[in-house]
Amino acid sequence: SITRFEGSNKINVVSPEVWAEIDCRLLPDQDPQVWLRELQGVVGSEVEIEVLMGFTPAVSTTETQLYEMIRDVTLEELPGASFVPQVQGGFTDSHFFRDLGIVSYGYSATATPSEDAGGVHGNNERVTEENVRRGVTMTVKILERFAATRPISEEE
Repeated sequence: SITRFEGSNKINVVSPEVWAEIDCRLLPDQDPQVWLRELQGVVGSEVEIEVLMGFTPAVSTTETQLYEMIRDVTLEELPGASFVPQVQGGFTDSHFFRDLGIVSYGYSATATPSEDAGGVHGNNERVTEENVRRGVTMTVKILERFAATRPISEEE
């Protein structure tokens, strides 16, 4: 997404240069350097690309006790719901943990109606009181189950 674009600060002046900031979210298997080369090929060599912020796209395994607990609580609290991993077009600080080899999940214990989904990070973003209450209940249940498990050693 082009999120910022600027040239001249006057309407009747042709700017000698312009700049744009784009927000790019890569898929977990995409190489950022390959993507940058592809972008440079699209915009041409006369355009300078400067990376302001960049993180390695990452994903955590779903083969963990924590993932199973999250799934189980979700399906108990939301009968008939589908529980599947997905890639979101958002940003998470989880990459700091994943870069250290720590499993990390982005989880929202809410059931967002389809008519509200388009408002995520938009001008009309909202969450219902019912979703907040359900989310707290589900998060507490997940934490209680997780706290009740014994640590698994690397040998197991």
